[in-house]
Amino acid sequence: MQINSNFYILPQLNGSFHDHLALTLSVFGAQVCMLFSTTYHTFGCCNAKLRNKWLRADVFGISAGLIGMYLSGIYTSFYCFQEILRTYLITLLLILATSIYIPTRDDFFQSKIWGNRIGYLHLSYIGLIAFGLYPTAHWISLHGGFENPHVMNWFPTIVILFALIGLAFLFYATLIPERFFPGYFDLVGSSHHLWHMLILSAMIYWHRSGINMLTFYHSNPQFCIYVQEPQNGRFNISNSSSIL
Repeated sequence: MQINSNFYILPQLNGSFHDHLALTLSVFGAQVCMLFSTTYHTFGCCNAKLRNKWLRADVFGISAGLIGMYLSGIYTSFYCFQEILRTYLITLLLILATSIYIPTRDDFFQSKIWGNRIGYLHLSYIGLIAFGLYPTAHWISLHGGFENPHVMNWFPTIVILFALIGLAFLFYATLIPERFFPGYFDLVGSSHHLWHMLILSAMIYWHRSGINMLTFYHSNPQFCIYVQEPQNGRFNISNSSSIL
């Protein structure tokens, strides 16, 4: 995705340096997530010490993946509102700092509040995901609500993203289906397999959606003028296009 975005798609759009930077860091977050998850599952079985070490890396990787998705989403959602965009980017930096700190806390790994699966670590993930609701509502408000065709055109992509992530965490927390059929999903189809497939699908889907949104902006440079001064008249979104 890095090569395709930076050497094929964005050059076709005459993308700016910030376009390249936002998408590169977003994909890098996904790469960190998958890399640390792979190393945890590969080396975590060696001994307890290595398992604890790579588990912390895995935890940070999950946060990096989520932050990467937020980065591309916030960058494209507030593309026309640079001051607001900068505020959200600073917020993401603070969240990143918190995500680096959390894996250093032993109590976040050991304390459980629901059975032996859900603890403060998982609550922090839920909070990280819930954070995305605020910029979503803000984006809708800035564009005039659901009466705006632009909002109605792109809002379903956000719903699909949250559905994929929510479903992934549901499988992770409930251990479905292996809790109902012990031994049948030891190799393929376990809740953790479904977790990884859904998270990866969410990352790929959101990356493609971000590319499509940037394609829309570059194909309709007058849109930012319209959305900042809606009294200029109704904007026709029929020119919205996808490069994918």
